[in-house]
Amino acid sequence: IFLFVGSWFGFAVIWYLVAYFHGDLDKKYFENDEQDFKPCIKGLEDFVSALFFSIDLQSTMGYGNVEIQDECPMAVALFVIQAFIGIVVQSLAGSIIFARYNNSRKKSKKPTWS
Repeated sequence: IFLFVGSWFGFAVIWYLVAYFHGDLDKKYFENDEQDFKPCIKGLEDFVSALFFSIDLQSTMGYGNVEIQDECPMAVALFVIQAFIGIVVQSLAGSIIFARYNNSRKKSKKPTWS
């Protein structure tokens, strides 16, 4: 659980920082849609939407209103990195669960009835 929640929150902070430093969170952008400004992450408005985007990306549930634009190659690279780390986290969680329930010491003991 901590692997999933930690990666979701960690990447949400990174997504929020990418949007912040690119100017996506500027209120002028939301008030006037006729500007020529192209956001890195369209629809990301605050930390909660960054968290939802991080969960959606890593669990492949669907992206809703938040989407990455081709304006920022760094955002595309971060997208690929989070997708890869999501696969690693799921693999680790599956391996830990499998190792926990597949205890070979119990299988090697002979039954006590004979």
